[in-house]
Amino acid sequence: MSTIAGLVAELGTPTPQWDDHALVEACLRGSEAAWVAIIDKYARMILAVPLRYRFSMSEAEDIFQAVCVDLIEQLASVREPAALRGWLVRVATHKCLHARRKLGREELTDPVTLGADTVAREPSPERVLADVQQQQLVRDAMTQVSERCRQLLQMLFAGDEKRPYDEVARELGVARNSVSFLRSRCLHRLHRAMRALGFEAPAGPTGPVRSSAPRGTARAE
Repeated sequence: MSTIAGLVAELGTPTPQWDDHALVEACLRGSEAAWVAIIDKYARMILAVPLRYRFSMSEAEDIFQAVCVDLIEQLASVREPAALRGWLVRVATHKCLHARRKLGREELTDPVTLGADTVAREPSPERVLADVQQQQLVRDAMTQVSERCRQLLQMLFAGDEKRPYDEVARELGVARNSVSFLRSRCLHRLHRAMRALGFEAPAGPTGPVRSSAPRGTARAE
């Protein structure tokens, strides 16, 4: 079968690893599992938007729920499933700005109240869109590398505390001296997966993977 509907029939139970075309098609065909998969796939991305606007976690969760309602009600109007990620970010951003006005948060952009430095740090909708979509792209790319690479990259990048190479080597069951080599190889594979998903490398000596790695910066020893 060559159609999206045929692909949906062949793949079986929808999962977050499905591409958006297949997930949207399955949702529109009434699959509850596909709805769960879409929410699971993009939950962190949607929540990241209100958190970037400095809403509390409780407020961010309320915005997340509102975005989910819009997704359910308006998914059929999303003409191009490949644009779903950007659509979700724009809906979340709109709801953040609306909530700010409703809660009387105009003072967040008042230079007299917060100072010029705080205003300068206030993210623009365009910056939020770019940052959150890039973070989601990294998450999507992580599903394209091997389980071993995912484990290694998560140990090196996902936490706030530095993981010693000795500890990483012990958990992976490899020699300590091989961790640096494996790290470079896995970053290369992640970068390749990101390019396949449409990531364009920025200029600079650090490279796109280092600046885009999940939660944190690369740690060399």
